Amino acid sequence: MARGQGSGLTCPRGEDAPPPTKFVPAKSYVFPRGKCNRSCQHAWFEKFPWLHYDAERDMVLCHASIRYLCRTGQALLGHTQQFGNLVDLLQERCEDVPALKTWLSRRDKWLSSDIQNEIIKIMAHALQREILEDIKVTPFFGIIADGTTDVAGDEQFTLCLRWVEDASLEVHEEFIGVYSPPDSKANTLFLAVKDMLVRLGLDLSRLRGHCFDGAANMSGRFSGVQKRIVDVQPKSIYVHCASHSLDLALREVDRSSVIVADALCAVKDVSNAILTSAKRKATYSGIVLPPCVDDARAIPAKASSLLPLCPTRALQSPKYSATGTKKAAKALCQTMANLRTEDGFDRVFEETQNAAMRLGLDQSETVVARRVKPPTRFEHSIKPAPPVVLDAKTKLRKEFFAAVDCVTSEIKNRFDQPGMDYLAKLECAIVNSTRGQRLTEEALKEALGVHSTDFDLDRLAAQLLLLPTVISGAGVNTVEDVAEQLRSESQTVRNLLDQVVKLVQLLLTVPASAASGERSFSALRRAKTYLRSRMTQARLTHLLLLHTHRERTGKLSLDKVMNEFITKTAERSATFGSC
Repeated sequence: MARGQGSGLTCPRGEDAPPPTKFVPAKSYVFPRGKCNRSCQHAWFEKFPWLHYDAERDMVLCHASIRYLCRTGQALLGHTQQFGNLVDLLQERCEDVPALKTWLSRRDKWLSSDIQNEIIKIMAHALQREILEDIKVTPFFGIIADGTTDVAGDEQFTLCLRWVEDASLEVHEEFIGVYSPPDSKANTLFLAVKDMLVRLGLDLSRLRGHCFDGAANMSGRFSGVQKRIVDVQPKSIYVHCASHSLDLALREVDRSSVIVADALCAVKDVSNAILTSAKRKATYSGIVLPPCVDDARAIPAKASSLLPLCPTRALQSPKYSATGTKKAAKALCQTMANLRTEDGFDRVFEETQNAAMRLGLDQSETVVARRVKPPTRFEHSIKPAPPVVLDAKTKLRKEFFAAVDCVTSEIKNRFDQPGMDYLAKLECAIVNSTRGQRLTEEALKEALGVHSTDFDLDRLAAQLLLLPTVISGAGVNTVEDVAEQLRSESQTVRNLLDQVVKLVQLLLTVPASAASGERSFSALRRAKTYLRSRMTQARLTHLLLLHTHRERTGKLSLDKVMNEFITKTAERSATFGSC
């Protein structure tokens, strides 16, 4: 910060100084000497690249203290005004910047919490405006919302925006703010979403998709937040978060299948037994690690065998669309159907037997079913059925097929959503057009439904006829494939297919997962800890914005930030100089 010593980002010698411009002197530059026969050193700029020099006032300036702490999610304040990360960071820099030491010895150092909050707010608003500038040039946007409870027990409702960039057709999902509602009722959360969009200057008429979890207050069909949004904006398509849908499907399997529940509980109990005891953990490490240490080549072998099981975020990437998610669910159902065969079960059973033999487990288990007694009214006419003896393989086959059926049924039910079906129909239309299939204006109007008014149907039909000459249908199976080929075309060609590009943007704008909202909760846990639980909501929101968008925060123009800070009052202009 060139002028705002209150933020700890500058160290001027003179108080009535105009704003500096960034300058790093050349090696040949001769620095003037002060009264104590001391001068600036070239080595400072090599060792500390955040510094720059003001030749007119012979000042070394540091712009990055508050921004650095906000980017890394660290606390600025300590228990008192004299202690804290910001003060400690400035004191460390005093060793290399003597002028800063002089400034910190003053009575008015401009380091109060109010000054810090104001500068953080200015930086957060500048970052927010930068994001909104990118969104406002796109025709559509979608929203992702989710809620959680922070360490202080307060309800936190986060909002993320999704849009498709015009120039590159790249999909972006960005955290935009967090709100603390008084309760978690559907109407309260709906008003919170509406208020946040109005404050951001985003028109609901451009909203084309919203993605929430399966909570009744969010996804309720009659009075949930998603229903209230559809009532206000019928063109917005609701998608139940794919990650939550998959999790709910697996939880239902866990409840329905005893053998699956027992297996998961056994794994959890063994893991807890080891991890909750330092002694058992050390013993386990002594058993597992020595073989790997003895044979160095075993380590990459084990890693390569585990690597395919590690990616658990297949449905969490912003690049995945709702149509792609539905296709992934369909592929999973087909895989489960292939397992539900005698050959599939025999293969799994054989692998299980081999594993049991390696572990020395007993496999000669037989199951005797309980004796089935007839109803009392029939006990004199019907003899009780003899008990049925089942071998282990027969019993496991029954449980295996039941679990596979449950998984398949749950995935079909969870991913069979009207919004996804509608988007899949539109995707099929554009993919088939790349293969030469002709669509009339009436067919397009029927396929687009409520979104038909977003397009010029005559031009869209004509451009879809032109599409096969620009994009080869070979290898094009999804809307992402169409977008990838359009990115490689020149701007002239894309202007010629502007309605097709707009249709691609519509399909990619609808979010498929609320993972971006979940990630903001991770930042929330880092920013608002037990020691920082009294943080105000405004400061929390601004810190989360700066911490979540670390790359954008690093590119903020601190000169503009401090110009805005200085021009707030006449006292600041008198202290730091006029802009």
